[in-house]
Amino acid sequence: PPNFVRLRSCKKIETIKDERKKLLTEKIDNRMSTVNKNQTDRMTNALGKLTEHINKLEERITKAKEEGIDVSSVETLITTAKTTISAALAIIEEQAAKDYAFTITDEKNLGQSVKASYDTLSQDLKNTQELLVKAKEAVVAAYKAAGTLEKITPTPTVVTP
Repeated sequence: PPNFVRLRSCKKIETIKDERKKLLTEKIDNRMSTVNKNQTDRMTNALGKLTEHINKLEERITKAKEEGIDVSSVETLITTAKTTISAALAIIEEQAAKDYAFTITDEKNLGQSVKASYDTLSQDLKNTQELLVKAKEAVVAAYKAAGTLEKITPTPTVVTP
């Protein structure tokens, strides 16, 4: 559990004798947790918006299908986009649950330990961001395919006076 790791990390921080190093280590630890939370929240919100776009596109495609237009290629792209969004959401939730505790052995290796944890966080966030970009590209591809379909125009109604 992440909380257990955090408690263990806090106890390790207590072993640091230099007060300034201890405060900096705690500050960096808290900052890394905040950055991870903020980034994963941002990514989750972006996926929510992409899902809304896909839902709107599905409504348009349903109307086009009722008009007798062939929409099979767009339906395939919508399915692909939904799958990509679901996969990205699962990875983002997994990323949000991660905790980057330092492995503190002694004060001499403290900087290397903090840097290693920070580098891991940075790389994990970059990988997660790449999945978000792929999801967006899948949604854009579905929209472009929908744009090539025949235009859906409502049948004009003639009002007689």
